[in-house]
Amino acid sequence: MDNVVISGMSIVTPLGLTKDQIWENLLQNKSGFSKIESFKLNNISSSIGGEIKEFINKNNKYIKILDLLIQNILIDSNLSKKDLKEICFSLGTTFIGIENYSYKKINFFKSYLKNKYGFKEIIFNTNTCAAGNFAINIGANLIKNNVFSKVICGGIDILTPYIFAGFENLRSLSSGEPKPFSKERDGLALGEGGALLLIESLCDTKIRKGKIYCEYGGFGASVDNLGVTGMDKTGGGVIKCFQNLVENSKIEKEQIDLISTHSTATKLNDKIEAESIIKIFPQKPHIQGFKSFWGHSMGASSAIQAAILSLTFEKNILIKIRNLINLEFDLNYVTENIEKKINFGMINAFGFGGINSSLLLKRYNE
Repeated sequence: MDNVVISGMSIVTPLGLTKDQIWENLLQNKSGFSKIESFKLNNISSSIGGEIKEFINKNNKYIKILDLLIQNILIDSNLSKKDLKEICFSLGTTFIGIENYSYKKINFFKSYLKNKYGFKEIIFNTNTCAAGNFAINIGANLIKNNVFSKVICGGIDILTPYIFAGFENLRSLSSGEPKPFSKERDGLALGEGGALLLIESLCDTKIRKGKIYCEYGGFGASVDNLGVTGMDKTGGGVIKCFQNLVENSKIEKEQIDLISTHSTATKLNDKIEAESIIKIFPQKPHIQGFKSFWGHSMGASSAIQAAILSLTFEKNILIKIRNLINLEFDLNYVTENIEKKINFGMINAFGFGGINSSLLLKRYNE
């Protein structure tokens, strides 16, 4: 069974439309939040979010972001459009599941991708806010089982009035920017964006002399099964997810030296995630979080985190967390940008329905 590597990427967030622009703005600790302009927010407690201003008032925003991501990943991977005929496309999203007749929307997007790009196979998953992690793991398994040698995978989601209304009904929205792990945290902010990764067999990457950002390390998942939106308050589901990742990745838990956290800045979620990390990882790995830069981009969030983690292996710089104020938990937060060579990085993503996921990426060594 050949190793699986990440050999290309593209990212779109409120901080930029390219990986280089986004990385530079992260280094400068810039905020991606602004007043929402794409639609009116009536009777909503928050008027800000991570909105991509370049796409305001444009029709088919989702498709335009999707097209840009595919165009940029082809450039970054040094592939051509004709190569896509042998490539699988695996996407995580919540957008196609928010309205009635979502199956029609799935068929539309599949037809669009097939007709415009010619992908050999197209897979959508709607595993709520963990969808990006699942899309990447689906791709890795397809390669490990010799179904495909290359898969483009990731996540995309956009802001809509439905999303704001849903989180307003849950009373989960912050009145301002989110403050992860803070005693003063009062909820999340919403955002939009996407990221795609090219994952392929190491053998194929070497044959075509492709660039290698990092290696796929493993995956862990669990289900709380305690309600539609709530998490197991004991942390049992998240802890089991972490344990599954360590076991499936065939590493020692002490080897993980960086965790890219889910950290929505809601009272319960941050508490469960922080206490579970403390219990399972006593070595105090570095803690990052990116929702305080541009909000919770739902199914896209973990895919964006995976792209940033891949860049971290290349740049050897850890990005500081924004809005760290009056911290509640004893974690090894990244409070300043630091030069650091990490070997194993974990990405957490937890979703409604009790879906917990953790993805492991590791440094590639010749």
